[in-house]
Amino acid sequence: MELLPYIKYIAVLILVLGLIALLSFIAKKFGMVPRADGRKADRKRLGVTQVASIDAKRRLVLVRRDDQEHLLLLGPERDLVIEQNIPIQKKPKPEEPADPVSPPPPPEQEQRMPKLPPLHKRVENSQ
Repeated sequence: MELLPYIKYIAVLILVLGLIALLSFIAKKFGMVPRADGRKADRKRLGVTQVASIDAKRRLVLVRRDDQEHLLLLGPERDLVIEQNIPIQKKPKPEEPADPVSPPPPPEQEQRMPKLPPLHKRVENSQ
């Protein structure tokens, strides 16, 4: 059993995988792949906020225009507006506590159900 053909196959496989990775990097770098991350869309009036694939042929696209968003269903036969004029929700900035040394106040106590004893003790008590 010779080892040289196996080494050649593995080397060619690594070379092909490297070429695929290089081509995908070049495609992303030159903008051949659509982006939905919102980095460049913040400066423009129109942008794609998010894309979600439903199946192989259809996808949901959230499009931002000025201060509104529109939800579209794109498919091979037709495109459909699911919802329009959705107001953009800005993410609230986290507030820093006034005194960084003291811990934040505990959350308000909710009315809780009384703690029950373990099931095996409840069964013993009823017998």
